[in-house]
Amino acid sequence: MYHMFIRAPSAAIGGANPTGWSNEEPLIDYLKHYTSCPCLVKKTQLILDNQESHLSIPATNKAKEKGVVFLTLLPCTSLKLQPLDYKAFGPYTTHYNTCLNDSMLSYQGKILTIYSVAGTTIKSVSKSFTKHNIEKGCM
Repeated sequence: MYHMFIRAPSAAIGGANPTGWSNEEPLIDYLKHYTSCPCLVKKTQLILDNQESHLSIPATNKAKEKGVVFLTLLPCTSLKLQPLDYKAFGPYTTHYNTCLNDSMLSYQGKILTIYSVAGTTIKSVSKSFTKHNIEKGCM
């Protein structure tokens, strides 16, 4: 699985389920990784969609133990309730497409595969999720 992390940050983790559906195990793994960060503030709130795996008792207990509060949103409401979708994720999509185009021009004759996603994503994230965009999205 980690062979898919070409040019990804060293702290990056990922997970996949063979069925393609999320379950509680990856969420617990992500919580363990997330809460191990030394820069994590005492209380943190994670906004999640109201998916069954996000409402599992083991995941909720792990979050509570680490001081993470879950806020789950009803289906089809997260887009309207999260202004960052417009101010940060919009620019992210633009930057991601630009990075893909640049990669295709740089590596002519080579095929971009799923293994290239992590490296392309990190470039897009650093350009999109800036303090300026986050502040605009929270206003």
